[in-house]
Amino acid sequence: MPRNDPFIPLPFDQALRNRRKRRGSLLLLVAGAGGLLAACNNPLLPITPLERTDILSEDRNSLFQQQEPISHPITLFEAMARALKYNLTHRVALMEKTVAQRQLELSRFDLLPQLSGSVDHRARSNSDAAKGFSITDQISSDSYSTSQDQAKSTAKLTATWNLLDFGISAIQSDQEADRQHIAGENQRKAVHALLQDVRATYWKAAGAQKLEHAIGPIIQQARQALMDARKVEQERLKPQVEILRYQKTLLEIVKQMQDLRHQLSLAKTEFATLINLPPGSTFQLDVPDDPALTIPEIKLTLEELEALALDNRPDLREAIYQVRISRGDVRKAMLRMLPGLEFQVGHNWDSNSYTLNAQWEDAGARVVWNILNLLQGPTAIRLAENKEELARMRRLTLHMAILSQVHLAYRQYLSDQRRLLAVEELDAVEQRLFTNYNLTAQNDAQSRLEYISAAASALMIRLQLFQAYADAQNSLGRIFGTLGVDLTPQVSRNDALPQLTENVRQSINNWNEGITLAPLQQVAETLVQSPTTRRKKLQSAAPPEEEKATIPDYFLDPQFLDEEGGSRKKRQEEPAAEASAATVALPPPPAPLAVAAPAAPAPVAVAAPTAPAPVAVATPVVTNKAETIPSRPPSPVPQAAEKKATKAPEAAPISLQEAPAEIVTFLRQWAKAWSQRLPEVYWSYYAGEKFQPHLHPSLEAWKQRTRDTLQNLTYLQVDVDHIQVDREIPAPLAALLHKGSIVYHQVIFREGYRSNHLQNFTRKLMILGKESDGWKIFREAPSPQPPPGSRQPAGYAIQVAAMDSAENGRRLAEEWHKRGFPAIAVASVDDKKRPVYSVRLAYFRGRDPAIFYRWLLLLATGVESVIVTADEEQLAGLPEVLLPAPPQAAQPPPDQAAGKPLPNKDGKDVADKKRPKPAAEEPESER
Repeated sequence: MPRNDPFIPLPFDQALRNRRKRRGSLLLLVAGAGGLLAACNNPLLPITPLERTDILSEDRNSLFQQQEPISHPITLFEAMARALKYNLTHRVALMEKTVAQRQLELSRFDLLPQLSGSVDHRARSNSDAAKGFSITDQISSDSYSTSQDQAKSTAKLTATWNLLDFGISAIQSDQEADRQHIAGENQRKAVHALLQDVRATYWKAAGAQKLEHAIGPIIQQARQALMDARKVEQERLKPQVEILRYQKTLLEIVKQMQDLRHQLSLAKTEFATLINLPPGSTFQLDVPDDPALTIPEIKLTLEELEALALDNRPDLREAIYQVRISRGDVRKAMLRMLPGLEFQVGHNWDSNSYTLNAQWEDAGARVVWNILNLLQGPTAIRLAENKEELARMRRLTLHMAILSQVHLAYRQYLSDQRRLLAVEELDAVEQRLFTNYNLTAQNDAQSRLEYISAAASALMIRLQLFQAYADAQNSLGRIFGTLGVDLTPQVSRNDALPQLTENVRQSINNWNEGITLAPLQQVAETLVQSPTTRRKKLQSAAPPEEEKATIPDYFLDPQFLDEEGGSRKKRQEEPAAEASAATVALPPPPAPLAVAAPAAPAPVAVAAPTAPAPVAVATPVVTNKAETIPSRPPSPVPQAAEKKATKAPEAAPISLQEAPAEIVTFLRQWAKAWSQRLPEVYWSYYAGEKFQPHLHPSLEAWKQRTRDTLQNLTYLQVDVDHIQVDREIPAPLAALLHKGSIVYHQVIFREGYRSNHLQNFTRKLMILGKESDGWKIFREAPSPQPPPGSRQPAGYAIQVAAMDSAENGRRLAEEWHKRGFPAIAVASVDDKKRPVYSVRLAYFRGRDPAIFYRWLLLLATGVESVIVTADEEQLAGLPEVLLPAPPQAAQPPPDQAAGKPLPNKDGKDVADKKRPKPAAEEPESER
């Protein structure tokens, strides 16, 4: 037999070694099991006091790390920014949102097939041998055989995909996505609650800051009076009952002041906690010396507030997601009743030397069905459906609760406003009463007691005033929170604190504007829009920039921009004008009419009045048919010029850009001077006699109005932002203005105005000029906003004259053309059906550049003008504002053909093409 036959008896020494190996393996197995059991029974030690101290110390240090120190008084907007950046509750909500996002990412891997790999190594102490027995021959073999090595290795890589598990994992992934959305809504809810708390505690702490220094002197005077009263009692100078009542009153005043001091200290502690300042920190709030206790007015209806709240509230959105999650549970319960179809593909390797193929691939499919799921499936489905119905009922309950919260918040807002007004009146009376006590106080005990009581009462009423204002601010913040309006997307806690503060300020101002100035038109459209579109349009309570209404500046006449009155008059006259245009024809002049087309393009202008001489008169005309003004023996128009006159150009948009730093600084200093209510300082920013006030007959009248207004104010705060300039001045004006020593800029910005009588935001236009002593204001007016629902004109034109003589109109247009201005003469009919011939200089699509052009024209030439509106068909043939080309030489007059235009004697281009009927023109607002 061969030596390696496993059935040959082994030598004694080799058998002994094998027995020792088996004993060693057995000992290792027993030792490993004992170690495992010992590890399981090892108890966990508690945290030692030293470890606990280290953990708490580390936490304490991390609470206030990476926070910007407070180096100046804190404004409300900075307080909100600090709360968003450092408040721990908000950071927890952000972390929960991040965890939900990671959970969603992890659930996506469940959709992939299972890929598993294994490597196995086995060894035996002897061969795996066995005898054989033939079933057919009933013969057994005495020889042993084997097909396995004593030591071998195997490896396997398998991919398994279960169709049922895939369906359930897909539903679970959708549910995790909904949970991630819920975490986002919880984070929004945390922001709303945080901003509301900051707003309320800020004004409480502001009241504490204003009053805390007045409490000590009152307590000191009361204690001194109490000591004097006790001396009087000891000396028996007054009846005992009277002096005891006197002492009792003083002690009650001391107690009230001590309670008040404690209450104020709690307000500052609560505020410090919200912005994550260490307890006991010293800080100051940026509160005006004489703040205007005004609250933005809400002009939305309750129906609009309800629509906003239902669409934006995070609680209701969370309830909607919960219903969808419960619906997914129903689908999962249904899927679990089905059999699972499983597919498997694998690659195998075996080191067995007896195997023919050491590597091979296998594939298979199998169906797995848990029969018990058929029994419990209906019960599981009913349970899931009941949970879905429960989630739906909770959503309906929350729907009703939100409607109630909107009404309660609105009623509370109105109640707090009324209470604030009542306490303001009471405070005014109490302060006057205390002043009288102060003036008439005597040295006797009764007078001292009355004086101290009056001082304490005045202080308590002033505290009630600040508390009433804080409650009103809290009710306003509660309305914002109830509506679920968000900060703008630019607000990110990752920004630096100054940038975050500015973004918060703009967002809060947008909230105030959106709730105060104009009702949200998109709220009424929520029933006809898709949920996605509705959600995009209602992300903020503030209306889009172009929809924000403009409030008159406080220094301007309440009926500023008399174009509003003109617009109303125009809307009343439009039906009559259209009827007149349909029936009245232009009366034929004594000579054939032809339009004076300039050699260079000309712009659109505003309607002017009729006058016998070429003088600019501001009277509205009803245009019937725009025609060209006739002239004497004309020459034919060249074909190229005729095409150029009939082309309808597009006006270039206004080129706005960031304002230079010196202009920004100048405007902010101007706003600060205005806020200080010092007329002389405020007037120093204007160009003196060169400044023409808006809607005031003279500079002195404007100054008197300014002086009277400032004297009636006890508080004024003016801010400017969104400052932009337009450096491009039209060529004819630029050539004239650059001859002087003043550099002009066209400026557009937003002005925030807050006083004890008014709070609004206004978009303003200004012409600034830089003289030897710095920048000055030459023109100033609010940017006009069209009335809601009014028909907007296609463009505007600058009109310098209107007269009843066609010849005078033609000559005046030629004079303007010689000065470099692309002038055009237009024929129209006034409301009395009389022919009117006007001269227009420039055409614009927007109102703002037309106002700038009119101002610059007056500064450059001293000529007054008006702005007229025009429809699209009137703009055909009117050129853009461009520097005109030099006049061309006159063309020899060919034989006049029938129907061809008549040339004038000067050889200028003349066309007899009739213009479409223009709409009723309105005078520019400043006229």
